[in-house]
Amino acid sequence: LSIRRQRQMCIRDRTKTDLKWYDAIQKALLNRRFELWYQPIQNSTSISSHHEVLLRMRSENNDLISPSLFMSSADRFGMIFTIDKLVVDSFCQFYQKNQTQLKDKLFSINISGHSISRTGFLPYVLNCLEKYSIQGSALCFEITENEIIKNLDKALVFIKQVRKLGCKISLDDFGKGLTSFSYLKNIPYDYIKIDGQFIREINENKINTAVIKSIVYIAEVMEKETIAEHIESEEILNQIVALGVDYFQGNYFSEPHQITKLLE
Repeated sequence: LSIRRQRQMCIRDRTKTDLKWYDAIQKALLNRRFELWYQPIQNSTSISSHHEVLLRMRSENNDLISPSLFMSSADRFGMIFTIDKLVVDSFCQFYQKNQTQLKDKLFSINISGHSISRTGFLPYVLNCLEKYSIQGSALCFEITENEIIKNLDKALVFIKQVRKLGCKISLDDFGKGLTSFSYLKNIPYDYIKIDGQFIREINENKINTAVIKSIVYIAEVMEKETIAEHIESEEILNQIVALGVDYFQGNYFSEPHQITKLLE
């Protein structure tokens, strides 16, 4: 096959996949088959009071579907804005109903760059916090550094407004962008979440260790805290601890669970 033919086939296959997920997402939204899950974020010894809110989708056959399979399609079709609003509203409802059990816990919610660039998203978030009487100190919004940089002006408006209410900001997947460090002094944030690729591949290349060291050093200078995700073994944990990272997340500590498990 010619290169042109191969590209055409790839585009056709991707479009077919996107359309399949578009249909699945629409049905899941209509039938309320999206679920909130969570995974703890903690230091190396203590019980966690910080959790990342995760999204899962149930198929018509009751299979659990990771967002890594459908989020890129949702983004291409402009559906991620609806999904982000669903997550914010669903979490706020859950928190309001269970404030006694969830008191003093911090929950991180992932927000897409598409959403923070939409004019109506900030008012929607602020309305949810007011409607469900949620204190800002209960929430941390995770936004990938690349998405912030692509939508810098609107991202800064969102970040500054929610931080005024006491919400935290975590720069997610940090280190992917080539201009990461140059933007840090201009973005108000609380946590740097180191891109998981550097954690997973820490033993494969000395550069990974150097990048993590650099991120930790910059965070310390700016009096911010660092989070390492994808901690899958004690060996990796010990290496990351030695590099000075503050908090950790991964299956070594706990696999993701349905958010209702926090009430047990």
